[in-house]
Amino acid sequence: MSSGKKKTFNFRLPSAQVDWLKRMAESHELPDISKAARCCINCAALGDVSPESFGAIHDDMEEMIELDIDLGEEQIAWLMGKASGEDKEEISNALIHVITASMSADEQTVFGVVRCKLKINECEGAQEAVNRVEEKFGTVQVQEEVWKSK
Repeated sequence: MSSGKKKTFNFRLPSAQVDWLKRMAESHELPDISKAARCCINCAALGDVSPESFGAIHDDMEEMIELDIDLGEEQIAWLMGKASGEDKEEISNALIHVITASMSADEQTVFGVVRCKLKINECEGAQEAVNRVEEKFGTVQVQEEVWKSK
């Protein structure tokens, strides 16, 4: 269940990051890699992980994969605010930095916290996430109404 409408954006990500998002989606029983990417963005936007920078990425050694990812309005606005421009490459670079920071963090920090832009009792998807996280990690940290002050 979704707490809001999503828009599909096309990104270019390193193949290792796409593979990691797929593994995280499977491991944490997320519906798809878009949800895994949204978890990473929310985690970074709320300061739970800190990308070192949001500058240009020059990594010609790794295969880049084009991929559609569904994001909420707040996540799009946050990424665009971190990008050094508004073109696809700059926004992709911002997401690459977010995923890099998430990959370096403890999985529980990124995927073991339920971050909900509503109140948990108002969101069926968040309630399902709480149950899933509790099953996997034993305890659940909840952050409600996360985008209201951002």
